[in-house]
Amino acid sequence: FDLAPLGRNLIFNSMRDAVLILDGQHRLLDFNPAAQTLLPVLHKRVVGKEVPELLAETPMIVDALTLEHRSAEFTTGEGSLSRSFEVRTWPLLAAGSKGDKSVGRAVILSDVTAQVQLREELRRRSETDALTGVANRRRFCQALEIECMRFTRGHAPLSLLMIDLDHFKSVNDRYGHPAGDSVLCHVAHLLLSSLRKTDLLARYGGEEFAVLLPETRMEGALVIAERIRRIVGRNTVEAGGESISVSVSVGVASHANDSEVDAEILLKKADLALYRAKTAGRDRVEAL
Repeated sequence: FDLAPLGRNLIFNSMRDAVLILDGQHRLLDFNPAAQTLLPVLHKRVVGKEVPELLAETPMIVDALTLEHRSAEFTTGEGSLSRSFEVRTWPLLAAGSKGDKSVGRAVILSDVTAQVQLREELRRRSETDALTGVANRRRFCQALEIECMRFTRGHAPLSLLMIDLDHFKSVNDRYGHPAGDSVLCHVAHLLLSSLRKTDLLARYGGEEFAVLLPETRMEGALVIAERIRRIVGRNTVEAGGESISVSVSVGVASHANDSEVDAEILLKKADLALYRAKTAGRDRVEAL
């Protein structure tokens, strides 16, 4: 009986996670050293004060601590200084009480920054083309589905470009695959420089790229497509001591007036437009 409280006190004070004990009115009753390290405003003189008042300068933490949910996650700071925390709460029941009569809560804040960063990195890798650094086909298809749903709800115009490097096989055959990779990366950079922040560029597969143009009508999509064709055509890639010139064919599809849009149909229209551009001589833009 004498050792049990000592053991609990040792665990409480040595925990890496921050622990706060609150009463039913969100007043601070106790905290461990880890909580004071995380929240320097905490000290013995503030015991009994309401947490929202104590942590008024960090409203995000206040919101997390006062949630009735058992588990939540929040992030503080920005960029490299950001930290993520998981908040878990347990009700404190009065001794000898029956049922769920709670007199307070125990709140544990765990620093999960490393886990969140790993999760975000894995998500980023799963959505990014490893060679060019732009979005991959999976990310593009997800975004296209979302934009199609937005179109159905709000009828904002939506356009799509399918872009193919002309005679890319001959580039690989003549200069080698490393040079071909350099060409793909260079073209991806040129495409990005030709687009708006709201547009999404993806490597759709092989030497084919796709561009999602939200809130863009056919007229605007054609302007962007032609700008892309010209920029790629007048730039060369230096690879392996060689100056390599490339061109692109672009297929354009758009929805503006229909009541709803189907992602698969829009892709097929852009593909067909691209096929027409290639069969008509390449280095050109076709729309459907």
